[in-house]
Amino acid sequence: GRVFFTKCTDVNSDGIWLDGVNDLATISSNTIGFNKNNGISISQLSNSTISNNNVTYNERNGISGDQADNLLIENNTVSNQGFTAINFNLSITNSEILNNVVDNNGEHGIIMGPGNNNSAENNTVTNTAVTAIIVRSDNSTVNNNRIISNGGGIVSESNSNTTIRGNVVGNGTDVGVFISSTINNVVAGNFIGVDNDGQTVLPNGNSGVVILGGATPTTGNIVGGTTPADRNIIANGSRANVVIFGTGGVVSENKIIGNYLGVDGTG
Repeated sequence: GRVFFTKCTDVNSDGIWLDGVNDLATISSNTIGFNKNNGISISQLSNSTISNNNVTYNERNGISGDQADNLLIENNTVSNQGFTAINFNLSITNSEILNNVVDNNGEHGIIMGPGNNNSAENNTVTNTAVTAIIVRSDNSTVNNNRIISNGGGIVSESNSNTTIRGNVVGNGTDVGVFISSTINNVVAGNFIGVDNDGQTVLPNGNSGVVILGGATPTTGNIVGGTTPADRNIIANGSRANVVIFGTGGVVSENKIIGNYLGVDGTG
């Protein structure tokens, strides 16, 4: 494979570019900024680590790639990108996006595109214009993230068996958690419109959770569960706490169980 370190103003320039079949790479402790394209661009990278970098003020994305497998992306600060902070829109599998600080990006915070067995956990995502976290991969997790003052919170779409658990989603201008064209997603133990003390108000500008029919069926999804740990606290939105729309596609066998809706954590 090839590794390019660029600091030019060409329209296609990246801070770091890995192109071709790369394995066992480490990208760590760099400051990467003011590039015309992406901070870090990746294609066909596997079994590698991207950690402890400060990626800032790139005109497109902060960390961007496709055909990624078994990556660990952790402890990076990714801020002030023109588009998306951490963008794996095309394909990503068996990868972890952990403990990153993502702030003030022009479109999205984190995108996990088509693939399998990925996780976005313990990240802080703030001040992102459109959506904090988007997940399109199967058998994946979006857990224990702090998602504050973004457009929308979490979007799960076109996937199956994904879990969204333990997140704080508040002070956004749009929907807290939006799911569409998903099968057997679980949305449990989240604090939507409140902080994780269950009482501090963090209002969202739309509904707390929306389940929407899409191009493929939206079926078998669960919001909440049968134990206190599964309970979502959903409050302080400007519209309904939970909305199920059949418009646009088949919506069936979805369950809303054991949540606190419109009340704080004391019930």
